[in-house]
Amino acid sequence: MKALQPDPILKPEDFQVEYSAADYKLCVSFKSIDDRVLRVGVSSVIESVKTIIETMDEFGSWVLA
Repeated sequence: MKALQPDPILKPEDFQVEYSAADYKLCVSFKSIDDRVLRVGVSSVIESVKTIIETMDEFGSWVLA
């Protein structure tokens, strides 16, 4: 059962993320070598974005300045 195996450590050649912004929207594109690495990478990016949003909420919009 692969579900019980630990998540792989992400390597730059296995998983890439590209960020862009347009009209106050964050656009994120992902490239991965397989579905499992994609799942781990996307989860990591979501956690990072969540932390950024929580920090902005806590400290206010001046964080962006």
